[in-house]
Amino acid sequence: MRLCLFLLVLLVLLVPLSVGATESLPPGAVATVNGHVITLRQIEAFHDVGGGALVMAQSPSVELLQEQYGSSLFTLIVQALMQQELERRGLMITDEEVLAAEKEVQSDYTTQEVFEKELQEEYIDLSVWRELMRRRLVTQRFQQRVLRPRFTLSPQEVEAYYTQNKALFHTPEQMEILWIQDTDKETVAALRARWLKEQKQSGALEPFQKQNALDAKKELSAPGEPDTARDLADTPALEEKMKNSERLRVNPARLPVQLRKDLGSVKQGQATPVRQEGGIYQFAVLCNTFPARK
Repeated sequence: MRLCLFLLVLLVLLVPLSVGATESLPPGAVATVNGHVITLRQIEAFHDVGGGALVMAQSPSVELLQEQYGSSLFTLIVQALMQQELERRGLMITDEEVLAAEKEVQSDYTTQEVFEKELQEEYIDLSVWRELMRRRLVTQRFQQRVLRPRFTLSPQEVEAYYTQNKALFHTPEQMEILWIQDTDKETVAALRARWLKEQKQSGALEPFQKQNALDAKKELSAPGEPDTARDLADTPALEEKMKNSERLRVNPARLPVQLRKDLGSVKQGQATPVRQEGGIYQFAVLCNTFPARK
């Protein structure tokens, strides 16, 4: 945040800032920066792409949403000022550079269609994503070509900053989890049973994991009731849901209290019980843990 404030002050000195009045804003616009329009759609996309959408089925407060979206708007305003300053200096980001960056991202996906489908599932329009990519490149170039040449730091200054801010150089504890959710309880139970079955078939289950599978079978097959979840677990309809499950690496402090408690009571490779959070049913698999470190 200090860097953002510094950038904003610096940019105001470089480029006159004028945010459009509410009455004159075009439909869908939240602000204008020297004629450049920032829309609500861009703010939402920036917020989601940046990982801010990770609420893990908890209902966020109005204050939290205001804080998060307000921060996104602030960043977009700063990026708009950066872009205008680069244009003034003849250092604009070209369409070819945006396309090259896009191809680099797409190389992580099997096909263009898979990449675009991933965006659609996150409710992000491809054209909006490209604009966000351009803004990211703008930020990088502004830092490298405008800010960096202006400053030099001595080794003594660097050491003093580190000494005074040691907490900033520590990575907190993290968990890598496979997180699956759905609005239908039987579907989530079936996905859990399917995951345990696949682990057992692959021979990946250790003794404590095999016990976990037995416990799951008991949970899903109460006496006198049909084993619906086990039957559903073998249907092709769940293939896509398994592929779309989220693998997250996250600080446990960001997880809901109940999920954090469940993950704390299972071992690596085990699945938590199916829990309900609001209208969502979910479970998680503890894949790995990473202790806090410098």
